[in-house]
Amino acid sequence: MYKNIKGIRVLVVDDNDINQEITKGLLEPEGVLIDLASNGEEACRMIRRANYDAILMDIHMPVMDGYTATKIIRKWEDMDNKALKLRIKKRIPIIAVTASALKGESNKCFEAGMDEYITKPIEPEILFSALNRFIQKVNFNNKDKTMEEKEITDIPDNLDGINVKDALESIQGNQVLLKKLFKIFFNNFENAAKEIKDAINQNNLELAHRLSHTIKGSAASLGAINLRNTALFLENALRENKLQYIESLLHSFEKELKIVLKSIESISNKL
Repeated sequence: MYKNIKGIRVLVVDDNDINQEITKGLLEPEGVLIDLASNGEEACRMIRRANYDAILMDIHMPVMDGYTATKIIRKWEDMDNKALKLRIKKRIPIIAVTASALKGESNKCFEAGMDEYITKPIEPEILFSALNRFIQKVNFNNKDKTMEEKEITDIPDNLDGINVKDALESIQGNQVLLKKLFKIFFNNFENAAKEIKDAINQNNLELAHRLSHTIKGSAASLGAINLRNTALFLENALRENKLQYIESLLHSFEKELKIVLKSIESISNKL
């Protein structure tokens, strides 16, 4: 169905390990070659060294956000690439991929020079369709990466705080990938509640906001909806500086996080 994306090379720009793994898990089985960058600055360096058929660009990242990186790339495309010693030979389709649903976000993406806007958790059909729509020229001579076949594993159908069915549907039933995501989530966010508390106590609300934003997106991808919602409420309160609500929201967040971590830990021998 998506033969036009087979053999293309895509740069995935995201500071969240879970989002990177999900995107790889969806695209590599379709024959897409994936490179990873953790922020906009790294992405700008990488397009100097390689030709990409498309870029999947997160918006809110440390070091350099997706808006800034896109503006730089578009500026380079309009300039003399030979003088800049760049490998950009055409306008690269840049697709915004973000967990933010704030009003006006999509307009900001288009104003920055992005071509499309899709939200997380990623819906495979929407992602494939977007890439298929923007890819004009495909190199079918690229050698596909050898992909690990989907295996049947023994992940329980029900886990407290996690809708396993929804999580699997979002990654096309790939249980091997879901096990990897569980492990990454546990390792990355085991101490997240403490890290957010410490950031707030140090009056570093920007860091606390970024942590809650990251967990929100990761929880949604794992089907941990209650955790996703509490992280969203906390993120909004931190962004709007509504400090009077922080303590109760942190309590709810920590409670839901413990439930999810306990569920993952209960199947740790299967990961």
